[in-house]
Amino acid sequence: KAEREALKAEIARRRKEAKEGGAPTKRKDIIAVSAVVLAIVLLCVLAGGIAGMLYALIPAFLRLFFGILFFSHGLDKMINFNELSYTYPSVLGFGSYMTLMVSIFCEFACSLFLIAGLLVRITVIPMIASMAVAFFDIHDGMFPAGELSLIYMILFVILYITGPGRYSVDYLIDMKFQKDKKASEGVK
Repeated sequence: KAEREALKAEIARRRKEAKEGGAPTKRKDIIAVSAVVLAIVLLCVLAGGIAGMLYALIPAFLRLFFGILFFSHGLDKMINFNELSYTYPSVLGFGSYMTLMVSIFCEFACSLFLIAGLLVRITVIPMIASMAVAFFDIHDGMFPAGELSLIYMILFVILYITGPGRYSVDYLIDMKFQKDKKASEGVK
């Protein structure tokens, strides 16, 4: 019991640091995410006339980079599942355990689909919801604590709107269906 109380105190201390912006891993993530977003904007500006290939690479790059980052958050939650299951914030009355399970599903499982580019528009819906809850409920819409969840949420909305891009499993499936459709129309 004393061990559980010490664990709860340690997690509470870490949360307090994160809310105050003192968590070094969150700062590194925010800096990395901001640098990537800036690089993508610069690429889009510089790409003006070379739109074809470069334009097709941007969604793939976004999916891979942010999918891997998001996956790492889910993996961390899975590794520390026993400790987090007691202290994870309860959201919308689900309780700590269920909230943690949903969070792991969004951050771990959905990230794998996002990285592969499989069912992207369906996959990002729970990811958007998860980040909206993280930003507005857990972090109370405050900066800098909720900054990373807001960046993720905006990016997932962009991926929902744009789709997975040419370099994805979704694109390959779509090409196969279009090829089959043309073949069946040619038979008639």
